[in-house]
Amino acid sequence: MLHSKCFPGYSGVFCKPCGVGEFKYDYSYGKCMPCQNKPRYSYYTKTGEDTSLCQYQCDRWLEKVDQNMDCLDPISLQIQREGGLVPGFAMFGLYLLISLIIFSFISHRSEQIYQNLKDLHETLYMAWEEEDTTKRGMASETNFSFKDENIWCHTHRMYLIGYNSISYPWFIPKDFPRDSLKKVDREKFIRFIDEYNVQMRFTFGQRVIFVLTRIFFPPLSKFVHTQLRKQKFIEL
Repeated sequence: MLHSKCFPGYSGVFCKPCGVGEFKYDYSYGKCMPCQNKPRYSYYTKTGEDTSLCQYQCDRWLEKVDQNMDCLDPISLQIQREGGLVPGFAMFGLYLLISLIIFSFISHRSEQIYQNLKDLHETLYMAWEEEDTTKRGMASETNFSFKDENIWCHTHRMYLIGYNSISYPWFIPKDFPRDSLKKVDREKFIRFIDEYNVQMRFTFGQRVIFVLTRIFFPPLSKFVHTQLRKQKFIEL
């Protein structure tokens, strides 16, 4: 059966495009030929190719062909980027050497810190046993800094929890260690916490003012809330 010549990339009686992985060079009666340029771990992607350099893509688990023309696995690709097998192993060896130096330095520094800490408790005991009590580092109402010399006057620290807001006011938790205080002192401290937790709550009137402002005049609610929080802070 006679038929006209087909354009490059097309073949057959009806000049259909060459299939995926096939090509045809010229305007002729020729047949499509298989492409042979794709590397391992890749697949052809285009029909109607007019050159033997058919388009292909690397498998899904590899980098795209734009950065990995040979569709190499990650290790082989990294070795290729380093300039070959010898330079690649040289870079890896240099990395191990630098890591070893850093590890040795950190280990040496850790040993120095450990040796210094071994003598720390003796220094603290010496300061405590001296007759001059000013060296013991007692805490005061104006200085709450926590240093090594202040350890002797600290048994437990309490913190305010909350945001000092209408929905989440401040409160003092009662999760301190039971052995940190004697029974009598513990009962006094619990009463102190209960009294202050009541004071830190916003009153019914303050909550009503905030809710009404938020409902009827929302732009002013943030300012009112801030003023109520400031007032509560000053009261405490």
